[in-house]
Amino acid sequence: MGLDPGNDTDYFQFTGAGNQAEQGFPLISDADGAEVAAGPLAHRLNRVSAEYVTNLAQAGFDVVLDFVALEPVFLVPYQSALAAVPVGFVGLFCDDEELDRRNQQRPDRAPGLALRQQRSVHFCRSAYDLELNSTAHDATDLAARVISHFAKHPPTPGM
Repeated sequence: MGLDPGNDTDYFQFTGAGNQAEQGFPLISDADGAEVAAGPLAHRLNRVSAEYVTNLAQAGFDVVLDFVALEPVFLVPYQSALAAVPVGFVGLFCDDEELDRRNQQRPDRAPGLALRQQRSVHFCRSAYDLELNSTAHDATDLAARVISHFAKHPPTPGM
């Protein structure tokens, strides 16, 4: 698959309603809102991403991964690949009203997408080392909270 990194159109064909979205990340809308699904290319990309993140971590880099687990199976490659690496697991939440407001401000987001994702991606909440709420805190404050938490409670290998 020869995608041109300088051509956004190549990438967008695999997302939303693009002509190959079913292979990548199709957008599915219904009365309850919208959600992003995962096609075969999305699963392949997820596996390769887990390998990449693991290689960086094993090379001594600190890695922060902003990750939307579209399906529980999306965590499996990370759990396997990062079994020997210290991992801190943070859940990020936002109040529904604020999340919906932010969603509406972004022209690239379908109505209801953020709310529906927030309700579905936290299936692994019991594994979180830390939970944060971004409703009243900016990114700088949230990052400081993460750093402070893991300075006091260093992560252990595995997820």
